[in-house]
Amino acid sequence: MQSKEKSRWGTPQSNILDFQLIPKQKYLTAQIIQGQITSGPSKNELNVNGRQRRNGPFNSERKEICRKFNSNNCDSPHCKLTPCCSVCFATNHTAIEHN
Repeated sequence: MQSKEKSRWGTPQSNILDFQLIPKQKYLTAQIIQGQITSGPSKNELNVNGRQRRNGPFNSERKEICRKFNSNNCDSPHCKLTPCCSVCFATNHTAIEHN
């Protein structure tokens, strides 16, 4: 973007968010975050340390996707989250394989 806009590295770009981030309205996770769907998982769930647990991403069946599975770090045989790709919801590969 710097060469295209003819700006130097480190120069603040006030419009960078508008240029780079495009909302994905059709995805369940985006709808829950934006408050379009109110019947998603509870935001008041606490983790084992008593802190509020981050929710999402979610698959099309409103089940929370395992973030550790998608980074090849989930080694728990008792994981309660859905082991599927957070990009395309396939169960035979992880999200990092999309890079």
